[in-house]
Amino acid sequence: MSKPSRRACLLALLLVRAFFLANTARADGTYVKFGPGGVIPMRNEHIQMVREQVDLTVHRQSLLADDSKVLVEVTYVFRNHSDRRQRVHMGFPVGLDFREQFLQDEGYLQRRRPNPISRFVARVDGRRVATRLVPSKKRARFPVGKFRDSTNLIERGRKAIASSPPLFDRYHVWAVTFAPKQQRKVVNRYIYNTRAGIYRNRNELRYVLRTGAAWRGKIEEAIIRLHLGDKGCISGQPLHGVCFQIRDLSDKPLAWRADPFRRKPDAPSGVKPAPPRRQVASDGRITYVWSLKHFEPKQDLHLYYETAWRARRQLWNAIGKATRRARDRELLRAARDVLLALHGVVFKDAALQRRMAAKSWYVPRPKMPRARARRDKLLLRVESALRRAKR
Repeated sequence: MSKPSRRACLLALLLVRAFFLANTARADGTYVKFGPGGVIPMRNEHIQMVREQVDLTVHRQSLLADDSKVLVEVTYVFRNHSDRRQRVHMGFPVGLDFREQFLQDEGYLQRRRPNPISRFVARVDGRRVATRLVPSKKRARFPVGKFRDSTNLIERGRKAIASSPPLFDRYHVWAVTFAPKQQRKVVNRYIYNTRAGIYRNRNELRYVLRTGAAWRGKIEEAIIRLHLGDKGCISGQPLHGVCFQIRDLSDKPLAWRADPFRRKPDAPSGVKPAPPRRQVASDGRITYVWSLKHFEPKQDLHLYYETAWRARRQLWNAIGKATRRARDRELLRAARDVLLALHGVVFKDAALQRRMAAKSWYVPRPKMPRARARRDKLLLRVESALRRAKR
């Protein structure tokens, strides 16, 4: 066979293979299907999500810093129930759901929805695969702008979202090929910016569970683990990444005591569909675990916790209220020590330093002079009250 004939034959084989693969991708049911203008979420009757494990890790070491990044790692196990080879496109939604944003922002739909996800990585059986950020073909056409007193516009928006599926702007998309009856492990890892939500005073994390319903049947086992990077909690309030609120944004009065940091953290409130199991490691770090069997995802996981600025302001206000007319020297002394510790002051009293060092929220700052910490007006007032109480 001559060289031109060989090249023609090889080219023909490549074209046939490309045609076969392209038609296989179009013929199979896929999680997201490509079309003009983007991708469309689909339902797949061959591939089942057997297991799902979601690990959310929050690292916040100090009330003085607002660590708004959360590391998310999700491990899926998928199984092909078909006797045929299946090639599917998997998609991970990006941005805020139109419906949630419309309802929670009191009829105001922002024109620009920030992308809270960065550094997205997908791995299949331990091997990293290429992903593409693809726009969604189904675009929501809700009224945009502030509605204020316009009941008609609000009703139009509510009707538009009443029966619609989750609607997202874009998806991270990658292809996975399954042999007949094959089981494969898929891992997604990314950073979530909790300040990209619609709330100003709270960090917000959303993990979309509902899209898991696109696969065949129910999820046999789903485990969600919330890892907290510190172990401090002040009077049960959702402070510095410890006491999370799930679908519960009610403000409760903060009751401050002489040493409020001894109180154990409360479990997350408003948890659905089942309360979590609380685990405490040897170093005091806390993990909340949800274990779900035969899970059919019909709602998402929403986590809210106070920003560092709001948490500190709540504590300052509570201490100020508790010490406004206080004459108890023990209470005033405890308030003074806590305020100094929040500024990171290193104490000369060895016993006091050891006691503060045992607190997870205490971050010593050796270069912090007491003179600088005493610019705090509340600290000045507490010290003045303490001097008067000694007389």
